[in-house]
Amino acid sequence: MQCPTVMEGFGNAESTVVMHGVVGFMPDKSDLLSEMAFFALHIRWTRDPFDRIICAQAACTGTRLLTKDTIIRSHFKKALWD
Repeated sequence: MQCPTVMEGFGNAESTVVMHGVVGFMPDKSDLLSEMAFFALHIRWTRDPFDRIICAQAACTGTRLLTKDTIIRSHFKKALWD
């Protein structure tokens, strides 16, 4: 499964980034780890590398993210806490 071409899971325009076409990096389409790393590098609403990684993994695998973190939930539409 490939990551979305645009960071569709994120709510505000500031964090919406076109993933492909950035000079200097084009991930191998068959490599999920490369896709997740590229996706994580373009998350701008947090500087926490672990928040970036778990959000990228959820987005690239098409899964929901269960978290109590209110910052993640306010920026990542696929995050929930019930």
